[in-house]
Amino acid sequence: MKPVQRFTTLDSFRGICALLVVFFHLHVVGTFIQLPFFRRDEVLLNFFFVLSGFVLAHTYGMKPNLSFKSFVVSRVFRLYPLHLVMLAFFILFETARWLAWKNGFNLNNVPFTGTFALKEILPNLLLVQAWTTYTETMSFNYPSWTISIEFYIYMLFGALCMLSMRNRFLLFASVSVVAFILIFSENEPLVDRAMLGLSCFFAGNITYVVYLLIRDKGPLKPWLMTVLECAMMYATYWIVMNDFEYRSPIGSLAFCALVLLFAFEGGLVSTLLKTGVFMLLGKLSYSIYMTHAA
Repeated sequence: MKPVQRFTTLDSFRGICALLVVFFHLHVVGTFIQLPFFRRDEVLLNFFFVLSGFVLAHTYGMKPNLSFKSFVVSRVFRLYPLHLVMLAFFILFETARWLAWKNGFNLNNVPFTGTFALKEILPNLLLVQAWTTYTETMSFNYPSWTISIEFYIYMLFGALCMLSMRNRFLLFASVSVVAFILIFSENEPLVDRAMLGLSCFFAGNITYVVYLLIRDKGPLKPWLMTVLECAMMYATYWIVMNDFEYRSPIGSLAFCALVLLFAFEGGLVSTLLKTGVFMLLGKLSYSIYMTHAA
């Protein structure tokens, strides 16, 4: 069986964005992470959803006879083990705080309340904490809200992949377009984060289709690819640094262009991102993201 192509540059981008999320959540006065860029880079979370859509379309979306059962098993074993370990860690930590509180230690807040309430454990176990207004999205290991959104989007993606090739990609496009229209019109039927995930993930699927359509047209000159890559990096920086209407959905569309461009790995920026330290960040991206809050 032919091995599935890896997009090394995009893996490196995933690692960089995971590290930037760490910097965003970390507050150390007088250090570089207090610079404006690191205080405003939350929009880069949209990139994770776009990239996931692109990669899953590449890995599974082109299979004419996808086994839904095998797909679900692969996604569960990809996401759940570390999620459960981190959830257990936070529950144990809160238990230790509760024991200290019972023994007379003054704490900032009562243990097992608010985002650490006992009633939030089951939604976290089921990965539904970010899907409803009745649960605390940022409860326990708060970065896992993106995993909550992605997990059920994966299930929808897998179900759509049971359709014919033509119909599945028509529905991928339909979900993304409708989600973006609802976001821009401010008529969102689901919570903001769910709409964000749906719009970005399925836009990533369509970005992969565009990649396939132009992949064999012949490569651009390396110097031109370098210019385009540098321009795309600056555009990303500009989106992070500036406030404007619909910044998040417009940023999502820009990240589709970024993923498409760097999938070709044709410029000097891509060459740099395929070096050791960036590749290592890419391999560790999920663990960095899921463990940094602890």
